Amino acid sequence: MLKKIISYGFVEGIAKGLNKLTILIIPFLIDVSSYGQLTLLISVELILPFISFLGLERVILRFYSIKKEYRLFDNTVSFSVKLAHLVILFLVVIIYLIFGNNFFGIKLFPDLLLVIFLVFFQGMNLLRFNMLRVNEDHKTYFKKKLTFNILKFFLVLLIVLVFKSYLGYLIGSLISSILIYSSFKNNIPLNFKNKGSLKTFKKLFSFSYPFVFHGISLSLLGNADKFIMNYYLTIEEVGIYSLAYVIGSSISFAFIGVTVLMEPLIYKEQNIIKRKILLDKFKYQTLFFGVMAYFVINLCNQYLLPNIYNDSYNDMLIYIPLIALAYLVFPYYLKANYILTYNKKTKPIALISIFSSLLNIGLNIILIPFYGIYAAVIITIFSFMVQSIIFTIISNREKMLSKETFSLLMFIALIIISVYFKIPYYFSTVLYLLFIVFDSKKIFFSKNIYQ
Repeated sequence: MLKKIISYGFVEGIAKGLNKLTILIIPFLIDVSSYGQLTLLISVELILPFISFLGLERVILRFYSIKKEYRLFDNTVSFSVKLAHLVILFLVVIIYLIFGNNFFGIKLFPDLLLVIFLVFFQGMNLLRFNMLRVNEDHKTYFKKKLTFNILKFFLVLLIVLVFKSYLGYLIGSLISSILIYSSFKNNIPLNFKNKGSLKTFKKLFSFSYPFVFHGISLSLLGNADKFIMNYYLTIEEVGIYSLAYVIGSSISFAFIGVTVLMEPLIYKEQNIIKRKILLDKFKYQTLFFGVMAYFVINLCNQYLLPNIYNDSYNDMLIYIPLIALAYLVFPYYLKANYILTYNKKTKPIALISIFSSLLNIGLNIILIPFYGIYAAVIITIFSFMVQSIIFTIISNREKMLSKETFSLLMFIALIIISVYFKIPYYFSTVLYLLFIVFDSKKIFFSKNIYQ
């Protein structure tokens, strides 16, 4: 398993790394205000799929291995997705006729129109990627994934460089998505002839609809603050915060290889004991890789970033380590999420996510006008921690204070102590690693952990 994790981690790391690198290079090619505008569009790009794909990308991960039990499974999924995007396009036209071309600081045409088409083709590719993951066709998955991200990287930067416009990101990404979509054999057709089964859709959507609210809420948790800043602060400050968030959240790279490989395996495992072992392996591996990524991000923040970006972005250096800390508790959240998903308890996932995002948005609306960017950073940490705690408690309902919940609370306490006493990142990294070793005990060092 370790070899597969490394393979997936390498490929996903390159893929996600190129995406992040694109966002990190673009500030050198356009001004701060244009970059701020681009980050708003990227936020829409991240939020929209959770609405337009109806949670069906998670359906594939959970049910594709047993799709024969559902009539016209493939047709039902593809038709539903295409119809959802058509409805969204219609709504955009209605909004344009009522409010004009500017809506919450975003141009509907061509900006939002390009985002909708980009989300559609990226999502259709995601459906195919998930099918490859379930079928464990690693070779094809790696090839397609890398090709797409390398192509996107060069096309986006080339178009932005030539036209000096943030729209180059959308156009380059869209072209890359269409090319990869066209490269799949027996691809999902774009027409509406194969409508699928209404009965199958009802069964699948009864499982997936909570993921719509969960996805929207989770995306708002990381993106709504940018729109609130755009209202209370300046577009330049939105750009500074967004760049800090991109760099700080890069810690999520550390989780990619493990999550992409192990999530389908967890859902496919029928044996309770083996599934619990997989979940424990997942948590401790992601915690370890996450802490190491935290160390690397701080190292770069101290020695590399000040020499790369101009003085306009100096303020972001304060926020990057704090944003990275918010993601350290993510392994607990992900493990709890997988447990609830396997048990088909998707409603709690939606409800907790909605509560967390509303908490985040409410606090941002209250505090950003007074404390600016710093408020958004602290609220992000607080919201992520609250979300992880509630998820962990709900997924371990047999005990209010289970071992898992106690473990998370101790880890959060350690993070708070390290921030409050301003412990240097190299010392705090050692403390976090010692916590993992102590908490994992025999599981982390089991001889069979990587088999």
